[in-house]
Amino acid sequence: MQHNSRLFIEKQLQEEQIFVIAESYALDPLLKDLNSQYPDQALQFPAATESLCGVAIGLALSGKRVLLQLHDCSALSDLSYQLDAAQFGAEFPLSILVRILAAPKDRPTDLSNAHPNLSIWLGGDSLVKQILTSNPNNPIILFELPNSEAQDDELISAVEVLKEGEHLSIYTSVNSHQEALHAHHLLSSEGITADVIVLNQLSGIPSSAQHILSESCKKTGRPIFVDVPQSLIAYLYDGAFWRLESKPMRLSKATSAHIYQAAQEIIL
Repeated sequence: MQHNSRLFIEKQLQEEQIFVIAESYALDPLLKDLNSQYPDQALQFPAATESLCGVAIGLALSGKRVLLQLHDCSALSDLSYQLDAAQFGAEFPLSILVRILAAPKDRPTDLSNAHPNLSIWLGGDSLVKQILTSNPNNPIILFELPNSEAQDDELISAVEVLKEGEHLSIYTSVNSHQEALHAHHLLSSEGITADVIVLNQLSGIPSSAQHILSESCKKTGRPIFVDVPQSLIAYLYDGAFWRLESKPMRLSKATSAHIYQAAQEIIL
């Protein structure tokens, strides 16, 4: 799968459709030697985060597609600040994909306000081609798993089960998962347990993940959707409609208090 992403990036560079920015190319199998093969578009900067992020965002604001490689999460505070400063409205697309190697426990949770249209993907480098092919007009951060913790990219990119319970199924986007976890804590103190399932809101629903989603809904019969796509809700209606015990609740940009209240409504 990485091979396909590598070939796609090379083709995009050949056709001058993309810029790649990284502090090092030698240590990254996906990008290795691109800076020597395409020196005008595969740019290398020293490990000065502000330079890396600033050049990438500047190119994106000028209408270029950019792949920015960061080697850890230490750069995200600066990236978040610059994305926040780059909020000039929908008339200024920001087509930038940021790759970061980070285990699930190391992923920061405070990125939701960095840019109004920021999306977060979870998975492996095989997703690079999928994301770039979609030609996004808004910033995307791809958190890749270290090789030592690699699993099924397709499954990881779509679903991550954070908590398991019996009474509710809370489906949430990455940006809202902390609120869902806090609501889970509040509910647990009252003896109400819930599945908390994080979904990558931009990816599709692969067959390897469909079973997890539908089985949770069938088990609890009470789904709550927090900032997840309509396509998921439609899918679960088809797959688990006859097992529903309450009307599904759909919430947008909900706080933990909103999720808690919705849970109380469908439990009672």
